Amino acid sequence: MKLSRPKLVLVLFVLTSCAFGCAAGAYDTSGRPWPTTSQDKDLTPEAASVASSKVNLDLGEFFIEGDLLVPAGGVILQLANKGVIEHNVRLVGGPLSETLPADSTSQLDVGQLAAGTYQLICELPGHKDAGMVATLTVVK
Repeated sequence: MKLSRPKLVLVLFVLTSCAFGCAAGAYDTSGRPWPTTSQDKDLTPEAASVASSKVNLDLGEFFIEGDLLVPAGGVILQLANKGVIEHNVRLVGGPLSETLPADSTSQLDVGQLAAGTYQLICELPGHKDAGMVATLTVVK
């Protein structure tokens, strides 16, 4: 079947229009491509705001010091034992870290924290009473 020149031009025009229309449909009104994988969907600002705050804490005889003011949300305690004896950290009512030997580091994911104050203590015998207590303040 042979197409006349006007029909051939019309067929090519329709095919080209469809191709451009399909490509243009891959973008929302902001010009960004639509997510095509679950990995792309995780790059939204909402997903980024769920990231955990890292809190650096130094432990020693007999103190817990560091960044004690964090935003509400996920919190991970980065622990560094600067002392010469073992220490640990418990978020009162929450998780307990491993016992850290002298001059070692660890981390403790305490999960999602709402605004408020939380007590941190060393649970090794006598350490809390000797002053290994701190208050973590979580703000909105």
